[in-house]
Amino acid sequence: MGITRRDFSQVPDPLRIEITDLVIQSLADTVAVATGFFHIHLPIRDHILSKETARLVLIFHLEPSGWKISHSSISIPYHLVGEGEVYPLKALEERNQFLEKQITERTLQLSQANGELRRANENLEQEISGHMRTEEALRSSEERFRQLAEIFPETIFEADSNGRVTYANAHGAEKFGFKSARLEGRLSLEECIVPADRARVLERTRERLAGLSGGFLEYQALREDGTAFDAMAYSAAIRKEGRIVGVRGFILDVTEHRRAEAEKAKLVAQLQHAQKMESLGSLAGGVAHDMNNVLAAILGMASGNQSLQPEGSPASRAFDLISRAATRGGKMVQSLLAFARQSPTERLVVNLNDVIQDQISFLERTTLARVRIDVDPQPDLRFLIGDPNALAHAVMNLVLNAVEAMPEGGVLSIRTRNLEADAIEIVVADSGTGMANDVLARAMDPFFTTKASGKGTGLGLAMVYKTVQAHGGSIELSSEPGQGTRVRMVFPGTSPTDALGAEPEPPAGPAPSGLKVLLVDDDDLVQSAMQTILDLMGHRVTAALSGEAALAGLQSCRPDVIILDLNMPGLGGAETLRRLRQVCPEVPVLLSTGRADQGAMDLVATYPGVTMMFKPFGMVELQAQFRRLRSERPVQPS
Repeated sequence: MGITRRDFSQVPDPLRIEITDLVIQSLADTVAVATGFFHIHLPIRDHILSKETARLVLIFHLEPSGWKISHSSISIPYHLVGEGEVYPLKALEERNQFLEKQITERTLQLSQANGELRRANENLEQEISGHMRTEEALRSSEERFRQLAEIFPETIFEADSNGRVTYANAHGAEKFGFKSARLEGRLSLEECIVPADRARVLERTRERLAGLSGGFLEYQALREDGTAFDAMAYSAAIRKEGRIVGVRGFILDVTEHRRAEAEKAKLVAQLQHAQKMESLGSLAGGVAHDMNNVLAAILGMASGNQSLQPEGSPASRAFDLISRAATRGGKMVQSLLAFARQSPTERLVVNLNDVIQDQISFLERTTLARVRIDVDPQPDLRFLIGDPNALAHAVMNLVLNAVEAMPEGGVLSIRTRNLEADAIEIVVADSGTGMANDVLARAMDPFFTTKASGKGTGLGLAMVYKTVQAHGGSIELSSEPGQGTRVRMVFPGTSPTDALGAEPEPPAGPAPSGLKVLLVDDDDLVQSAMQTILDLMGHRVTAALSGEAALAGLQSCRPDVIILDLNMPGLGGAETLRRLRQVCPEVPVLLSTGRADQGAMDLVATYPGVTMMFKPFGMVELQAQFRRLRSERPVQPS
């Protein structure tokens, strides 16, 4: 049997029937049916029963026409009443309107919320996209800097707060010689530092871990194989979340840089020394020029007057002593000039063994008496082309310095040897007091001396240095306090067959006389002394104090011989010689100078008939030159 909505409408006002009041009877003409519990909203007059837990009870009665519902009710058990409420219909309508409004508002809010959520999602997607781009850029940046670190040609490292190395680039691992496995926290910074520098470097590391900053640090780095190299390091703290967790930095190998700096310092020192020597050389050259003129006047007058005295007479001996003294002074001036120049005064064949033996023989009975001399010459020593007087003076200076360094006696050793590349070595060593490093560094400086005032000029070793340099050689000076001093000089050598031969001796016989001599010299002392000598030799002298005066005098007098000073004011000797050669191309010229520099040599090579005479010279030297002129080209008195 089915129950329809129409059937349900037959039910009168529903009653609340407790389930306990319902007795289901099954009679022959009556059936009572009760449904299970369900939730339902029931209309009651102008009210609506809110959702309640209820059951439907129907009673069917068999009538002649069939089964009819004789009773129906909604049964709500008393113990379930109260779970729902009964609302007036009007109130329910208002509530429905309220609910609809709330639903509308809520729907709007939900729509707005959905819009905000959508926008939030879009923003989140953009942020996620931005984060992804940032992460990609970060990965790219990390990769870029990792590659840069790997190709960087020096060491880049990181270490933790315990000083364990946690990272080193490929060049760093190669530089220090460590395997990559050791760089994963099993290698300490201490192992990469020489013991002498560890405390200082580790203190700098602790400063970085304490948050302090600083500059570069130089120290000796240590490789795994035990070798060391000069290093310069810079480091900074590694911070994570505001905490210092280690240090990172780089280490530069500055070995070559230090070597270059040392070489540069050496070159700068040599340049400064050369500049000082050049300045002193200019001073010495000026002094030597003036001294030469004075000595030339003394030697000229002494030699001229000696020729007038009976041989062996007291006056002759006195003038001879003056001449020898002037000659020795001239040699000293030549040493000064050699010091002032970069080339030797003379270019003669020199045997250094002979030079050394001459100086030893000269000093052994006086200065060398209190020391033992050990001379070890090379028997077949190569020859040297140079100035024997300058070389002898250099050897004497070294010997005297060595003797003075041994006040209580000692051993002076001098050794000569042939070296490779046709070089010659001479070593002068003593067992004296030696020199400290600061003194050794300045030993060859001009005017530097450790002797008491008045005991030394400070020019001895400086002149030795200049002499060696002028001969194309090199000099090394080594010394330690209490261990003596050693001077090693190396010169370019030559074999006897390649050496320059000695100048030929002037021909014997009387010197010519009665010649017209044009004497050109700006120094009145030299001019007076030369006039005296030439008068004694029987010549007629025309004197001129300048080149201009000499050229003007040629209009009235044509000389047989011209004696021309090279260093004069005004036209000077070189320009005067050029103009004289235009007027008198065949007249012999004796070019008088105390400074045989390259300019003077060029004049002799350029103009035929020009002979150089070195001041100071006396009557003997002048007579020898006149005899040579007579042998080379007969000069007849005009």
